[in-house]
Amino acid sequence: MAADTCWKLPEDQQNAMSIDDKLHAGCRCMGVKVFDKNSCNFPGLGSYNDPAIDQPKPQEPAKVGDPPAKPTLPATPQQPANPNDVVAMNAYLQALKAQQATVQQLQSDYQAKIDAYQKLVDQYQKDALAYQEKLGKWEIARNGAVGLAEGIIRRFLEHFDWAIVDKQDTALYTETIIKTWLAQGIIILVFFVLTLVSMKMKDRA
Repeated sequence: MAADTCWKLPEDQQNAMSIDDKLHAGCRCMGVKVFDKNSCNFPGLGSYNDPAIDQPKPQEPAKVGDPPAKPTLPATPQQPANPNDVVAMNAYLQALKAQQATVQQLQSDYQAKIDAYQKLVDQYQKDALAYQEKLGKWEIARNGAVGLAEGIIRRFLEHFDWAIVDKQDTALYTETIIKTWLAQGIIILVFFVLTLVSMKMKDRA
């Protein structure tokens, strides 16, 4: 914790950070890293861990994309200038019949594509709702577990921040160890003197 710069930030800034923000910021004892013993070795936090911490984010369904483009229909054949020209009229009618068949086939194929596309849209909407539900549960579980663990650390720091030290800061760590042993030595010496004085007073009595 002492080596985690994230715990040195103002509390409102800490609260504004998401789990992903804390991960990208390299927080060692905040966010999902709070449950990583290699990063944050704080006793008792494992009981707040949730399986969602190690589970990947639910996968968003693939988007359907744009609907099929409308087909380009062939132009209607032009009528003969002379309606009494039997040969020209027969050719025109044959061309018109072929054009109408082509138009009908194109429209039928287009409608089939539209129907298939609509099925994809309907399925995507169902998958999107299921994804949102899974995502919500996943985020709630992770945020809840991390929030409880960080709350334990925050309460500890509010009362015992003086008791932690960064072991990687050799100079500060050595100074803290020396001060601690000196304090313990003084306490032991005081109790030893008080014990001798008490024994002496008891002997006189």
